Amino acid sequence: MARNTNSEVSSSLGYDVHVVGEYSPQLNCGICTLIINNATHGCKNHAFCKVCIVKYIECGIKTNGNVICPGGCAKAIDATKLEPNIFADRMVNTLPTKCSNSECPWRGDLLDLVQVHRNNCDYQTIQCNNKGCNVKYLKRELIQHDKECLFKLLQCEYCHCKNKHLVGCLNEHVDCIYLDIGCQIKISRSSVIEHQYEHQSEHMRLLYQNFTHCKKELSTSNSENATLKKKFEDLEIKSNEEISYLKQEVKSIRTEFEEFKKESVRSIEEIKTTESEKENVTLMRKMKTSDNKEEKETSGYHHLYDSDRLNTSSPPKSGYHHLYDSDRLNTSSPPKNNQKKRNDCWSKQVEQFERQLKDGRWNGRSWDENNDKGET
Repeated sequence: MARNTNSEVSSSLGYDVHVVGEYSPQLNCGICTLIINNATHGCKNHAFCKVCIVKYIECGIKTNGNVICPGGCAKAIDATKLEPNIFADRMVNTLPTKCSNSECPWRGDLLDLVQVHRNNCDYQTIQCNNKGCNVKYLKRELIQHDKECLFKLLQCEYCHCKNKHLVGCLNEHVDCIYLDIGCQIKISRSSVIEHQYEHQSEHMRLLYQNFTHCKKELSTSNSENATLKKKFEDLEIKSNEEISYLKQEVKSIRTEFEEFKKESVRSIEEIKTTESEKENVTLMRKMKTSDNKEEKETSGYHHLYDSDRLNTSSPPKSGYHHLYDSDRLNTSSPPKNNQKKRNDCWSKQVEQFERQLKDGRWNGRSWDENNDKGET
């Protein structure tokens, strides 16, 4: 590693930098306590910054006529025999460091930091060089500040002098203040008053023309406004009529809907009543038919059997119900009264049907199904 040759670096004290990680304390100067800059032997055991050891010898601090090593070894130093410590310089130059500016992400060797990066870092704070400007900014903001600095002296393009004009250069050509009404003449800033005096009559003529034109436009605008107002009033009347008509239509529709709703309710109730009456008539017909059938069975097919004539103790094998005389048939079982049982069953079914009609849950089939099964 080559030694530092930068005159600014070699003429300063030790390096005041941010080292990344740990390093040997022997790389610190025993005089300034900073990292050694251009390491030089004071004695064989200690190295110091070259500037520090030279100034220390020049101070004339001597013991018994000799300059003692400031490293604490009590050895004498010969000013004519100072030698560079190349090994210490190599170790110092390769120390890992980071930029001292907090926002800068740079990392690198100490030698690159002091010789290259420190002078080119975009995050270092600098002060404006323009006289009277005390603004401090980052180096990367130099171009932007140079454009905005109020104290920067620029060369005037009109008078060709490098000076700051507080108001504006008197040689600058500007528009006449009557430009809006038609004066197209450009004059220097110093001749504005003279131009207004010399062209006063022309300016008055332009003012009159502009006033006449504005008056005509105002009259036209008033006429158009009256027409638009009339149209607006007509539209308002027409819209009010349409709104009134729509309100009547809505009211009529609501009335018709309410009537339709009531009629629907009445129709539904009539339908339910008709169905209920039909079911009752059907049920009564079925009950009457069943009753007639049962009467025929009980009147036409009940027989008495004489055990002496038939010489038998058992009734004939048939599908009908029979009555038996216990005395004549020598049996103790009385005749079965099926008609009474069926009447009781019909009464129960009628009561059940009435309850279902009252609760509104009769489905029109339960009685028929039970009747068809012949439940008793």
